[in-house]
Amino acid sequence: MTEGRAALRVGVIGVGLLGERHARFWAQQPDVELVAVADGRLERATEVASKWGAQAYASAEELIAHAHPDAVSIATPDFAHCEPVVTALQGGAHVLVEKPLALTTAEARTMIVAAERANRLLMVNHSMRWIPHFAALKRSIVSGELGDVVAAHSFKADTIHVPTRMLAWAARSTPAYFLTAHDLDLVRWFVDDEVAEVYAQSVSRVLQARGVDTPDVIQASVRFHNGAIASFESSWIMPNTFPAFTDSYLHILGS
Repeated sequence: MTEGRAALRVGVIGVGLLGERHARFWAQQPDVELVAVADGRLERATEVASKWGAQAYASAEELIAHAHPDAVSIATPDFAHCEPVVTALQGGAHVLVEKPLALTTAEARTMIVAAERANRLLMVNHSMRWIPHFAALKRSIVSGELGDVVAAHSFKADTIHVPTRMLAWAARSTPAYFLTAHDLDLVRWFVDDEVAEVYAQSVSRVLQARGVDTPDVIQASVRFHNGAIASFESSWIMPNTFPAFTDSYLHILGS
């Protein structure tokens, strides 16, 4: 801990696979005290809390009311961000929430307004920007080495194990929310502009036949205000024989 500076008191809400990583990360920082974790499955919260010397709670409301953290990480499922984010902000905590911020514009606006009213920071964990090769690519764009971004192509696909076995809530999300959110943020960062036009289409067949009501594949064609174009494809039906959970690439073309 930095001399003369109090530790930042942090909580984690939602401690599945990714939320447990948040808890571990915060617990290992010298200027941070992981004070609490919360999960709807109290036994899971207790398991993670016991590893890092934190208190376990069964809900965001309990964590905020009793632990009074300075900041929280929120790693609940894609569809379940709004309520804990607003609860944490209104309770006086800064918030780092996993991507995507929300699945609807209305929920995103609700969270932004709550942050403004509470005068607290609300950040989305677009962690890909800190991967060394993406950071190097950004530097090459800023320096002029690559020139202006003209076009981009993103492909991300998970094996069918992910929506059918790993994620109990896959039907309440889509491969685009779960996967494309990463590269959409990266391309916006590289282009340094906002999207002006979108055309998208999807196919829903394989997963629906397995009882998971969400698209198999989504493709989107995007144009930015400055004229750059990009395509994004996401899929949740790669065969389980693929040697990794995810297949992924991102192409950037510069002037």
